Amino acid sequence: MIDPKQLSKILVASSCNCGIKNGPSFGLIVGGEESTPNEWPWAIGIYRYGSFICGGSIINERYIMTAAHCVSRNGQTQPASSFQVLVGAHTLGSSGKYFKVERVIPHENYDQNYMQNDIALFRLSTPINFSQMGNTARPICLPSSSMIMKSFVGQISTVVGWGTTREGGQISQKLQQVQIPIISNEKCSQKYNRMNIRMGQICAAYEEGGRDSCQGDSGGSLTVPVNGKYYQLGVVSWGSGCARPGAPGVYTRVTNYLSWIARKISY
Repeated sequence: MIDPKQLSKILVASSCNCGIKNGPSFGLIVGGEESTPNEWPWAIGIYRYGSFICGGSIINERYIMTAAHCVSRNGQTQPASSFQVLVGAHTLGSSGKYFKVERVIPHENYDQNYMQNDIALFRLSTPINFSQMGNTARPICLPSSSMIMKSFVGQISTVVGWGTTREGGQISQKLQQVQIPIISNEKCSQKYNRMNIRMGQICAAYEEGGRDSCQGDSGGSLTVPVNGKYYQLGVVSWGSGCARPGAPGVYTRVTNYLSWIARKISY
């Protein structure tokens, strides 16, 4: 059960409006296209020892949400000092601002074998000053309480990231975007030979493949528009290859972790 006070704390991300994108209403990562600069201002890049490894999203001025598998190696959480977060970038290495990480908070029940509870938070060493960042940085909206029981099956979601644009390819230097329909967990399980896709996960795919998140997009956001704002429903987690027919992308379902996020965030 989610404490209403805790939920209120995490849903009010900052004084800056959450979930408002810049640029076109929709653009169309594999099968997608380059976004316009800073179109998705909550998208961040995660670096470990100076090398880009994953994406993530701004949820407020002090916290970043990503995937647990992005912060773990061989079952061990990596030290906060090994990470940097790139905020406000479109092109890796030539735009944006780097922030140090004060604390790494993976889900305590993350299971790397079955990719369950694949979610983590970073607490930044210094807060993001949204007014100084202009329109290049803005938090994503977390789902409202009224969205917790909604399935969103059939709705078109948007996934963004700097991951490879083909399976086995190179990291993209410019932020990419792709639109993919959300499918039911039952259908997703059938595609993976009835592997158990649990309530803490959400899937998105085209039957014929061709569009998908890929290596390097891990930790990034799957979002949907609701009344003019974007809400994060998923965190890029895993899939069988990239954009293969019959192999949906599997994402951590954010609505199942709102109370966990609320417990981990402190001010």
